[in-house]
Amino acid sequence: MFKTLMAAAMFASTSAVVPGTDASENTLKEMIKRSVIYPAHLESTSEAEIVLVRFVAEPCGSLRVEEINSSNPAFGAYVAEKIEGQRVEPAMATGEPVLMKFRFVRE
Repeated sequence: MFKTLMAAAMFASTSAVVPGTDASENTLKEMIKRSVIYPAHLESTSEAEIVLVRFVAEPCGSLRVEEINSSNPAFGAYVAEKIEGQRVEPAMATGEPVLMKFRFVRE
């Protein structure tokens, strides 16, 4: 029997477009959301793994993780790697911290 693996990227303060947030922040979150999928190569210790991350888009276009909290360190490292591997347009670099929450669910 095969188990389906699914990642549900849920955002602190976003579910598409959030009133009161910058359009570039919403676009940035959507880009990150598409790149972070369930890491099938990692072992989950529970039915759901939670990762909270705060990062900043630098003026040069790179993303820098400032803080990460995770129920499973391997999942936290995976999310940090995915975020820091992204490049963005300098226009998206607001210098403001961006908060995101990822919930990885094993079905």
